[in-house]
Amino acid sequence: AGALVRGLGLAVTTGRPFLDPGFDYLGFPSTQKAAAEAYAMAGVGPQEMQFAQIYDCFTYVVLCTLEDYGFCQKGEGGAFVEGGTLRLGGRLPTNTSGGQLSEGHVQGMMQVIEGVRQLRHEYGPDRQIKTCEIGIVSSTRRSVTIARTRPASVPTTTSSPSRSVPCWTSSVAMGPRSLVSFA
Repeated sequence: AGALVRGLGLAVTTGRPFLDPGFDYLGFPSTQKAAAEAYAMAGVGPQEMQFAQIYDCFTYVVLCTLEDYGFCQKGEGGAFVEGGTLRLGGRLPTNTSGGQLSEGHVQGMMQVIEGVRQLRHEYGPDRQIKTCEIGIVSSTRRSVTIARTRPASVPTTTSSPSRSVPCWTSSVAMGPRSLVSFA
């Protein structure tokens, strides 16, 4: 069986920037908010991410999302990706399946599946990220998940009177609840 995967942070926001006459399409406030909430929930930041699976409905959205997720400053997305940063052996392997523009547009579900499969180390050397224990996944510009593989010392389920701790799952099915489990 594959490694168990735990969702550490999940945020889904709303926003309709397209109705704002000043919206410049160079960043999405809802994406920025969702990333900040997911990072806070997970207790990590962009510097700790080992991969990204980014909703890429249009090519430029990846650059905007990298900026919105805090991997680089606004306007620095192009420079950030130069030199192979997003390639399999780069600092932040991104959309290792080829993304929606290569694999198919299933409203971001393929990014979730790819993230889980990477975390479970299910691929051969031509596709598997070598150091892959924690990453960030978006299924739309407004939905952000941070997940990691379960350390061997962590029990499969735990709970406390004040807080339910997420369960671990090794299931791979078409649905975020069966891919990655949250409290």
